[in-house]
Amino acid sequence: MIRSILSAAILALSITAFAQPDNDDCSSAQFLTMGGPEICIPTLGDNTGATDGGITPPCAFYQGGEVWFTVVVPSTGIAIIETSAEPGGITDTGLAVYTGDCDDLVLLECNDDGGVGLYSLIELTGLTPGSQLYIAVWRYAGSQEGEFNICTYQPPVCPDIETFSFEEDSVSVDYISVTWESFSPGSAYTIEYGEQGFTLGSGTQVTGVTGTDGPPVEFTGLELFTFYDFYLWAVCDAENATDTIVQTFNTAPGILTNDDCSGAINLPVNGPNDCQPTIGFNDGATDSGVPHTCAFYQGGDVWFSFVAPSTGEVFVETNFAGGFNDGGLALYSGDCDGGLVQIDCDDDGGDGLFSLIEAYDLNPGETYYAAVWEYGGNDEGAFSICVYAPPTCPTPNQFSFFVDSVSSDVAYIDWGEVNIGATYFIEYGLDGFTPGTGMIATGIIGTDGPPVELPGLEAATIYDYYFQAVCSPGDSTDVLGPYFMQTLETCQTPFFFQIQQDTAGFDFVTVSWPIFNPGATFILEYGLEGFELGTGSQITGTTGVDGPPVTIPGLLVGSDYDLYFIEACDETDSTGLVGPVPIETASFPPAYDNVCNSAELFVNDPFVLFNSEGATSEPGEVEGSCFGGQPPLETVWFHWTQPASTIATVTTDTANTELHDTHIAVYELNGDCSDLSNLTEIGCDEDGGNEAPNGFTSVVNLTGLVEGNEYYIQVDGWDGQDGEFGIRVFSDVVSVEEFYTDGFQIFPNPATDHVTLKSATMNGLVDIEIHDMNGRLTFAERRVLEATRPAILDLESLEPGVYTVRVFNENGFSVQRLIIE
Repeated sequence: MIRSILSAAILALSITAFAQPDNDDCSSAQFLTMGGPEICIPTLGDNTGATDGGITPPCAFYQGGEVWFTVVVPSTGIAIIETSAEPGGITDTGLAVYTGDCDDLVLLECNDDGGVGLYSLIELTGLTPGSQLYIAVWRYAGSQEGEFNICTYQPPVCPDIETFSFEEDSVSVDYISVTWESFSPGSAYTIEYGEQGFTLGSGTQVTGVTGTDGPPVEFTGLELFTFYDFYLWAVCDAENATDTIVQTFNTAPGILTNDDCSGAINLPVNGPNDCQPTIGFNDGATDSGVPHTCAFYQGGDVWFSFVAPSTGEVFVETNFAGGFNDGGLALYSGDCDGGLVQIDCDDDGGDGLFSLIEAYDLNPGETYYAAVWEYGGNDEGAFSICVYAPPTCPTPNQFSFFVDSVSSDVAYIDWGEVNIGATYFIEYGLDGFTPGTGMIATGIIGTDGPPVELPGLEAATIYDYYFQAVCSPGDSTDVLGPYFMQTLETCQTPFFFQIQQDTAGFDFVTVSWPIFNPGATFILEYGLEGFELGTGSQITGTTGVDGPPVTIPGLLVGSDYDLYFIEACDETDSTGLVGPVPIETASFPPAYDNVCNSAELFVNDPFVLFNSEGATSEPGEVEGSCFGGQPPLETVWFHWTQPASTIATVTTDTANTELHDTHIAVYELNGDCSDLSNLTEIGCDEDGGNEAPNGFTSVVNLTGLVEGNEYYIQVDGWDGQDGEFGIRVFSDVVSVEEFYTDGFQIFPNPATDHVTLKSATMNGLVDIEIHDMNGRLTFAERRVLEATRPAILDLESLEPGVYTVRVFNENGFSVQRLIIE
């Protein structure tokens, strides 16, 4: 009886999973009602059974399974489209908006997490009134099906002024000009200003008409190197006004006095965790000649000193004060007359991109010196610095908190363990909850955690949590948070990329996936690439008993297949449908699979395309010295005859090839090609290229070559990757790359979702790369820069943290740091 019930449930599940929604393609898009200003009228959507509509939106890890909506653009030419949660529905959406018609769609914008939590939001302006927009919605990575809400509406009548757009336009010793981006020309603006910390209502007010009297707006008669708060708001009509925003700006400093060590400004040493900031500036600073060893020192340092207290322990910290956004800090003992000894050097150990040095075992009563500079030496302005005794109850690093493990109803939180023996408090609740109203987990650090259990959670739900530790009465850490976490579904759906092909033969593959749901019944449906779901072959079994891994037999040699996956945990609960996941059988080796059959290349010919699918390694074949031991070794071989030149370059650095992550080695052959011991390596490269999309191609520059000799090239894909790639040998002189110390500006910094990049020296075609602190590439685009046309970058997909921005062109490169909040 149980078997028949389960079989019926699986059959029903299969039929349900394969049914398509009414708005599964663009031509059957569901009409949405355009709401008024800030009026979202939600429409219920459902992507259950949705298929791939043949689009390629460049965000939210699109893997098919989208549903379609449409709306008519109102007379304003503006449309805001937003997705949101439906209880029990999908928890992470992608959103793309198109114009044109269903046979010729033109992408306007694509968004992942611009809305609330993991939901999406797109705001479009300058549209043609009366035109029709087509809207595609899908689940991130295609790994979950269910309901969601979507709405379209108009912006507020009097939109708020973005705080980041309120900035200095120009500044002098007694003058500040401010500007901002206004969406309400003709509104009446008011700016009230006074020295930093003044009470709003007691300052000096300036009023005018937006677009007529400003921006920009000038303020004169100010004090030398003084900080002022500027409040700004605008009134559009009798019923509509913007919020009030505030920024702090300062007038320019006077003559720099601490440009070298001998002029160091003495700083007081304050009590435990008591930073009393001293304002410094680096305007006009020069190179002191001391080679600081961190934070990309390029000159322009200024100096401070302090006397070590009786404990011999201090913290030295810098921070933002209205000037540059990224600094370096070095601490020295000794004397200024050539006897300085570096104790420590720090780049980003403090808040944001500023520095913190924790110094212990100093000699009480001895004078120490601290140097401060701007990262890269390409910006000037004010900063703050302070020296204080270490906290007796130090706050953990804000980036040390992470979810150690999570299920559908419990999570475990871990962090960098400090303050052993202190009492911790973790308050948690639904996303956006008010602190003081949540659930509490508490215990003794080092005894009851970390990790710490947070029980009583709901499945597939986002939660916030806050942390504080109390070392003794009246002595506690800062409150950290909110951090967020998300529980799993009760029948957890694996992500698209977790359905993996393990091995491939000529007529079979084996696939596996994480065993999230042991005992569930799995269904795998597969067919040749592009097959219609419901018409393929199926394999079923019990998860944890019959697989994973699962072998799929009876396939064609060297062929591409699509695979769909679903699991039923019980009669009423199942995972989402995942797929199509690409799988492929092994190919027969190419003709140039070994040294003796190597393909011939001709010097200075253009790039030639080859394919490494099915490549193997020869018995006794040794990988190139730069390959890094990445198995398996699946190589193809080439050779060329050297012309009347002693130099040559071998490269796979051509854009947008299928196999774009290569490593290559070049050899001399002294003897029979069937004996690989006759090969002598003369060059090797892994990631020397920089062509799109990721720059992981290879470039080997060779010298000392002999005319008429044959040289052999070994090409391998990183980590077993294969496919079509380009290769070329040329004999040109390689230019030397130039470093631009003042290549570009990026603002705002810190930023949240968008930044503007402009340059006065790197104009023309440039490549822009953003790497995280582990060196991983997180963003790459090619743009045309002009001095009068900056580039606006959409960084909504980046997680909060510290990043390195690299801009390069054919002549050189420039680097800056960026913080995403």
